[in-house]
Amino acid sequence: MKRIGVPVTKHIFMAQINAYAACGQIEKAKQVVLDKMIHVCSITEIKSVLVSALALNGMMPNALNLYKEIKKNGGTLEPKAAIALILNDKLHTDDLAMEAVFDEIFCVIAEKQPNDLRLAMALFQAIKDEFGLTSSHKILDFLLTSCVNAKDLQNSLLIWSEYQAASLRFNVLTFLRMHQALLASGDPKSAKSLLTKIPMDDPHVRCIIKACQKTYVQSSSMTKTKKQKMKNKT
Repeated sequence: MKRIGVPVTKHIFMAQINAYAACGQIEKAKQVVLDKMIHVCSITEIKSVLVSALALNGMMPNALNLYKEIKKNGGTLEPKAAIALILNDKLHTDDLAMEAVFDEIFCVIAEKQPNDLRLAMALFQAIKDEFGLTSSHKILDFLLTSCVNAKDLQNSLLIWSEYQAASLRFNVLTFLRMHQALLASGDPKSAKSLLTKIPMDDPHVRCIIKACQKTYVQSSSMTKTKKQKMKNKT
């Protein structure tokens, strides 16, 4: 390909690593990341593929060393590689253990301020694609919390549909989270409509709804008022 002038993209290097790994030629797979034609912007992604290949072929020490190298250079492991690194052979055949690990991962992401919603959604998609696991209530709850913090309407609606796709029941806390997500992302009309599905007999529920209104609706109105006053002065 190099001789005939075909552009060598990062996807070709990734395919090389996966092909060597599939044939059991791990040493050759490791040599791919040393190619001088790899662009500096793509090296972390390509090394992430190698991390995944090493981990899935039982070479955890090598995979961990490469991960440390990526981290030391300020890079971030790609989602699929992170999953491969976490799921060693003891977890790989145990769905319950895998679910527990993933619950913990999404919990950590949701609690980070600011949280990395892009990473969370990529991990979520990788879990579905690579392992075929059904979404747990906990994972979706944590993702919805991340959407609230990120004020992301599109992903909030996507996660909401995932509850239905997984045939999970909506409980009061789920409704409250979605109500909060809609308010935070600027859709008060849908948030108000959702209130009809939330039982109001619990004083704690009413308190949470009131706090959400104060945090997102009133603060938004105050911001608009200030902007209007500044506009009138100019």
